Amino acid sequence: MTLQPTLAHCPASGALKESCGLPLGWLATPFARVAGKGRDDQQQQPLAGDIARCRQCYAYINHICAFQTHLWTCSLCGAANDLTSLASRRYASPAARRVCPELQPGLVEASCPLPTSEDVGGVSAAYEVHVRPAYVLLLDATGGPAFVDLVSGALLAAMEGMAECSLIGLATFDAEIALYDLRGTTPSVRRIPLVDEGDKPTPLDLQDVVLMEDFLSPLADCREAVLAAVEGLQALQSKAEQGQGEHSRGFGPALQAMLRFIGSAGSSLEHALAEDSSPDVRPSLQHGVQVLAFLAGPPNRGRGSVMGTIQDSAPPARPAEWAPVSSSLMYDATNVEASFFLPSHEAVEENGAAANGSSYPDADAQGLRPSAKAVAFYEQAAEAAGALNTCVNVWAGCDEWCGLEAMLPLSRGCGGCIGAYPCTAASALPQDVFRRVVSATATQGELRIRTSPGLHPTRFYGPLVPDASYDSLAHLGCIQQRLLRILTMPIEVASSPQDVIEHADPDAIATLLMHKIVLVAQNEGRLGAAGLLRDWLSRLVASFHTLYRRNLKGLLPEQVDVSFEAVEALQPLPRLIYGLLYSPLLLGSPSSVSRQSDVAAAMQALWCALPASEAACAAYSVLSSFSDPDTLAFPRHSLSSTAIETAGAPIFLLDAYTSIFILYTLGAPSSMPFPPGPSSAVRKAAAAMRIGRRVMPSLLMLQEGQGDQAFRARLIEDPTQGNAGFVAFLDALADQAWQILQAH
Repeated sequence: MTLQPTLAHCPASGALKESCGLPLGWLATPFARVAGKGRDDQQQQPLAGDIARCRQCYAYINHICAFQTHLWTCSLCGAANDLTSLASRRYASPAARRVCPELQPGLVEASCPLPTSEDVGGVSAAYEVHVRPAYVLLLDATGGPAFVDLVSGALLAAMEGMAECSLIGLATFDAEIALYDLRGTTPSVRRIPLVDEGDKPTPLDLQDVVLMEDFLSPLADCREAVLAAVEGLQALQSKAEQGQGEHSRGFGPALQAMLRFIGSAGSSLEHALAEDSSPDVRPSLQHGVQVLAFLAGPPNRGRGSVMGTIQDSAPPARPAEWAPVSSSLMYDATNVEASFFLPSHEAVEENGAAANGSSYPDADAQGLRPSAKAVAFYEQAAEAAGALNTCVNVWAGCDEWCGLEAMLPLSRGCGGCIGAYPCTAASALPQDVFRRVVSATATQGELRIRTSPGLHPTRFYGPLVPDASYDSLAHLGCIQQRLLRILTMPIEVASSPQDVIEHADPDAIATLLMHKIVLVAQNEGRLGAAGLLRDWLSRLVASFHTLYRRNLKGLLPEQVDVSFEAVEALQPLPRLIYGLLYSPLLLGSPSSVSRQSDVAAAMQALWCALPASEAACAAYSVLSSFSDPDTLAFPRHSLSSTAIETAGAPIFLLDAYTSIFILYTLGAPSSMPFPPGPSSAVRKAAAAMRIGRRVMPSLLMLQEGQGDQAFRARLIEDPTQGNAGFVAFLDALADQAWQILQAH
């Protein structure tokens, strides 16, 4: 777990915060990997029940608490707690407290074993729970040979990343859903028609056709069967192309039928997921399943069809057939990013009602869009999947529009990922599926944010569900936990605006604003979100000028400091905001049916899952230069042609997060080897960038003037058609800030 504040020094009062113009919030990554934590650390973890909690606010004891002979004082609420009870003997002496992990700075991890009904000496015995990962492969049967080859590579990569004890189920869909029996080298298939309307997505429930324990097969026994089944899709596609089959893609009904299948499996699935039945191992009562779905085109049949216009009818009421059974979610441990902050009253009014992702005020009424019914369907699918501890991932492997925007709720509601990939051999889909499978996952997560009385969280972003009873409690879904993570963070208090501003984190601020504008764009359209972002930056510039310049009399627009020269901490902000404004998140007509709209949807799902440092790189790429392949010349340049021309360096390295470029300029000596060797410094730097990313960045090595258009397109500060450039942006910002200053 990590907590990253937007302001390292917290304003001492609300009025002080208002005068600074900066948002106060924290970015929380609950399941982030813990550096340096190994097996030895896990074996020394305390039990969660052994860690003392405040009797008044229920905060955990921590390294900031004060101790007296028979008392300890809560660092959050100041309540005095008894040290003489049996449960508190752990902290009875200074020597005992020195070895308690929960009294050391930093993250504390504690074990949460499941208790049995038999108590030994007044202490509940505990059983370990060993769960076999379960995966359901849901494949589009309408794809052509290129799609089949791409998915075959992705499944090979997925199975390579899965634990050997994993269980796999395979189903395909078109106008039917086909369930594969993978228990032999040649899989058998049972086909059930998909129903467009009615109470259920199939005439027969899937559990009436095959039992879950027969559907899920051990990975070690079914690798060949999975690949044989995928290869068989080519024969089905050939028949469809000959007119012997209908080109129908019922992804929505197939997904709904599969979720009903998972939800109805009950105890049979629990026993299937248990590794063995030895007396010291109990099957998990809250199973988790990952659905890996692959699309060859837009869903066009039944529920979840994205074919429609914005004039479609309003979303229907929730159908009873979803039948969610609990309230718990699964998240990729490296992908969960949540944020919360304490906005001004003005910001609360600007944001208005919470976005539901199903209205598009600025869309062209004549343009095709995912229908309102489709958006509502996938919102309900995400909620049902989350209730079943099921994570739904959707990858589109084709060169046409697939309506991924309608499926974005799957990335927010159940921790799934959304991806759009070209149907080519160079596609990074296999690598990204592998990274998804090998990433750690967590189920039954709950995020408790306790603050001292002077702070009160007012709004949350990310995959969080506010508690119905307590304002300060947000859920990732919780019934039982096996691992408790506790992070107590002291905050420095600032008494002046300058102290607040000079300790701002621009990456965290931009990330928090990105979460906000994504929701605003869904509610008010992209133009409204872009206007809100511009207005915020203008007000910040005006506040900054008032605090640091104070020369308001006779002030001209060109004299307004839009680059924050007096405070280094704020200097990256204009470029980060500019990057957000001219990113696919806010650019382009949301009404157009194009491949770009799918890319923008996939980008939104990705960006909203990134920690601040990575989100900043995605918003505003990092451009560095090299004097030769082994010598770094300058670590950071602006994204402009002028920077390339004036740097005097022959090699440039551009990190655009999902793409990495190495460019040799025309001035590069002919003796300089191209492409640079794998052992060169520039190639090592590029390789380091690719490690640990949520998605595999493509690496392109180019020479200036020879197919370098993709590199040039990343130089977003240059004027282009429809964009006056960064200099004009600053001029407009100065003029707007000047008008604010004159009004006051």
